[in-house]
Amino acid sequence: MKTKIRSILALFSLLLLLASCGKKQAAPVNTDAFKIEVLETSVPVTTAEVCGTTCDNVLQLTSGTPLSLSIAFSGQENLAQYKIDIHSNFDCHAHERPLSEWRFLKVADISGKQITITEAIPLPADAFSGNYHCIIRLIDEKGNEAPFKEFNLIVSNAGDREAPVITYELPASDSVSIQKGQDLIFKGTVTDNLSLSNGRLEITCVTADGTDYSIINEAFSGNESTTHTFQRTYTIPSYFASGLAIFRLKAYDKWNNQSEQLIKVYISA
Repeated sequence: MKTKIRSILALFSLLLLLASCGKKQAAPVNTDAFKIEVLETSVPVTTAEVCGTTCDNVLQLTSGTPLSLSIAFSGQENLAQYKIDIHSNFDCHAHERPLSEWRFLKVADISGKQITITEAIPLPADAFSGNYHCIIRLIDEKGNEAPFKEFNLIVSNAGDREAPVITYELPASDSVSIQKGQDLIFKGTVTDNLSLSNGRLEITCVTADGTDYSIINEAFSGNESTTHTFQRTYTIPSYFASGLAIFRLKAYDKWNNQSEQLIKVYISA
């Protein structure tokens, strides 16, 4: 009986070996040959802070002025398609704020193993100020994808480059102490050089345990005033972690220019 079992196991192992030998292994993709190379940009590539991180792939743009990219695509196999995708990164990819922002998407078929293209990408005059992502992708006719190229775009609106200003009376200072269950009052004004219509005020909080909370999100009135007065009361919840919490007041004008104030709040039980 044992001899029979050994024979069956040996036969099974042989079949597995033959099956594996019969499979044709796909050749690894040579990423040195299969690549995207950005040869030239219409504005210089710079280093700047984006979403709290220093990035060395930043293009600083002005609305109404097109972005031009010269790009070389190459590969071991015949190339099939490239894609350029530009989308907003206003809230660092949390995607919580549905704004009408600049968006560009192009997918184009190509052929051959090497090709250089120039893209003149329109940037509307009414584009919102803020951070955007530009992603360039490439695939060959076998479906392989080259390592993508990425740029962070910082757009300034040509008609209004000035951010609103937040001035607050309450809390009385930028560092206060409070107990859970007590009221924290936010009182102040937002002013701007142009109308604040369609702008907004956001107040968020990061508690001592790293949890994010949205406290206030209010739109400015639709009139043409350059001043917005606010007064809001927030009761510190019992579930907030004790310790240092950072409250962030952010004001946005109609073109998404923004400013912020930070308030340290020490929370106790």
